[in-house]
Formats: sequence, structure tokens, C-alpha cells
Amino acid sequence: MFKNHFPILNHQSDLVYLDSAATALKPKPVIEATVNYLQEYSANIHRGLYPLAERATAAYEGARLTVAYFLQVAPEEIIFTKNATEGINLVAESFLRPRLKSGQKIVVSAAEHHSNLLPWWRLAQETDAELITVPLTVDGRLNLSAMAEFVADGSVAMLSLTLASNVTGELVLVSELLQAAKAAGVPTLLDAAQAAAHVPLDMAQLPADFLVFSGHKVYGPTGIGVLFGRREHLSAMPPWQLGGDMVTTVHIKSGQLQPVWSDLPGKFEAGTPPIAEAIGLAAALTWMKEIGTVVLARHDAELTEHGLNVFSGLPGFQLLGPTNPVDRLPIFSLVHERIHSHDLASFLAEQGIAVRAGQHCAAPLLQQFGASSAIRISCGVYTDKIDLDAAAKALTAASQLLDPHV
Repeated sequence: MFKNHFPILNHQSDLVYLDSAATALKPKPVIEATVNYLQEYSANIHRGLYPLAERATAAYEGARLTVAYFLQVAPEEIIFTKNATEGINLVAESFLRPRLKSGQKIVVSAAEHHSNLLPWWRLAQETDAELITVPLTVDGRLNLSAMAEFVADGSVAMLSLTLASNVTGELVLVSELLQAAKAAGVPTLLDAAQAAAHVPLDMAQLPADFLVFSGHKVYGPTGIGVLFGRREHLSAMPPWQLGGDMVTTVHIKSGQLQPVWSDLPGKFEAGTPPIAEAIGLAAALTWMKEIGTVVLARHDAELTEHGLNVFSGLPGFQLLGPTNPVDRLPIFSLVHERIHSHDLASFLAEQGIAVRAGQHCAAPLLQQFGASSAIRISCGVYTDKIDLDAAAKALTAASQLLDPHV
């Protein structure tokens, strides 16, 4: 579906790309918008008064408006970052560190990407706070009820969790937990890196304090991410990275520097920002909007159901994650009883099938399943059922060839 929108698939017609959870391919409108900036008005923003700079500034700030509309928030609540990882680190260092007290808890789940574990771990280590990593349920899902119990105990300083697992594909229903956290006065962050390309993100309906996602997983360029933060939090937070453009001026009085920070969102965007990437991200979100959420949701549902059918019964393999298609995204991770995931991925690569293998930056999650690595098949809007059938056929052949017990 929509394969003809992606030049890389037109140039490599035999490529079966099933690694969208790592990075999505780029449609023609994204490539054209990015190249157009580089070719036609590649100037820096905010300071120049000449036409090229004014056009670049308008395009960059227009991209912020597009992202704000995507999340249904105010544009000053959108901070452009390098990626979702940088957004989480920014919140950890600028929001939580100044207010975190010894003995307080930071609550995450065992299903988190390392990017939503390690920043909180370091912060807890350096402040004598406690990082609580809530184990999965017996059926391998996020334990939302256990998280709700922690939130209610009065000692939690932060709750941070994923909206969709990059390993199991579980789509996490967070509304009730977010409401409980809000009632208890517990700040919350949502990692939407996997969810943003698949489900609507309306922050009027999701009462989270912060949300992050990466541009390259919503068909945009690499090198750009989005941090959404509620205005009241961002206004009170100190800048994290210091440099040009995040100050309106710097005074020297009695030999001491006295900086004057820029207003939101500028005080969190030090230095020359990812201008081309922001323009490309806006083009990606506009392209997704033109396709429509109904079409995207239907496509995901069909692929998820088909993937569960073809991967669930493969001999020698365990498919991780929910078995009900409505509870997950089209991300399928499999563990073989005796064959390492790298060997499986190499075999598929020889057939022109691109998949991911390893820990997927989620080692604690795999350990919950008693595994150290998995092979992952993940879908985009360009994926069709034929692609999934090809992967299932290749995995079957790999198992027959590589498994010494067959």
C-alpha cells in the first residue's frame, strides 16, 4: 500500500522492508520539501533580515505549527530536539532534577526502551532517589494496575512510560493511569516514538505533562525529534543546553554574566536548529494527514491480524506480545528455541528482506520473556500482506536449514 510514494522502493523493487520500528522510509513529499529548502532558501533562521532567512524562518516556525496541530497543542509547547531520546533527557535534567528529593520514586515499566530507562536511572543514582521498574504481567503486558498503586502512595516524583512497545507491539491504554497520576499530583511523560506513526495523539485527551516522539519514525528525516510539554512546566524549567539563540541578550555587570533567556520555545533550542529536518517533518505529518487516520488505522489493523496469523504458528518460534490484534501494533518479535536472531536476520537479508535483530534497546523486556534477543518484523504504510508472507516463508526456511534438531 502506497509503495509508489517511496522512491527507495521504486529504485529497489525487490526490497522487502520490515524495519519500520527502527526507522520508516521517506515518501517523496518529505524528500522534496527537504531538498527544496537546501536548494532554494538554505539560510539560517530568526536573525537574518534578508528574504532567504525570512523564508527559512517562516518555514521552520510553520513546521512547529504543523506539529502543534498534530498534537492539538499550542506551538510554544513544542520543542524541537535531536530525537525522542534527547527530549527525555531534557525533561529528566531540566524538569525533574531540580525538584527531585532523596527517597522519592521514579516509576517506569520493564517494557521501556533504554532511552526511557537510563536517563531516569542516572538521575536516581545521582540524587539518592529510587527507580522503580515495574515488572510485566504474567501474560507479558505492562502492569498498569501496579503502576497505579505506586502513583497513589504519595512518594512518586515522576511516571514515565511507553505508549507502544517497540518489541511486543503492545498498544498501552494509559488514559486511566494518567488520570490517576494527575489526581495524585504525579508528573507524567509518554514515550510515543512507536505510537506516533500509528495512533492519533491528541494531548487534550491525553492528560500527560510531557510527550516525545522522533521524526524519522513518522516518515520524516532523522536528526529531529519533538518534545511536548505543558506551558506551565516549560515556563518554570531552566534551559538545559546553553548557547546561541536561546538567550535574548547577555549582560556583563561587575564582571559577571547575566543572561536573559528567550521566551518559549526558544530557550530550549540552543544553537542552529535542525531546519531542513523540521521542514521535512512537517511535510511527513502533512502527508500522513492527507492519507487520513481512518485509512492508516485500517491498514494497521489488517496487517496486525495477518501478521498474528502467519507468525503465531511458526514451528520453533515464540511470538512475543498480545494475541488480540486490537491490543497491538503491526510489530512482531519472535524468539527461536535454538537459532540466534542475528543468524535469522542474516538469512532473511540474503532473501532481500530487511528486519531487525538483537535486544532492540529493550533488554529488560526481553529478559522478562527469558530471552536475550529476538528478530523483529515491523510494518509501515508501504507494507502489505505479501511482505509478511515472504518473511514467514523465509523464517520457516531458515529454521529448517539452521536448526540442528530439525
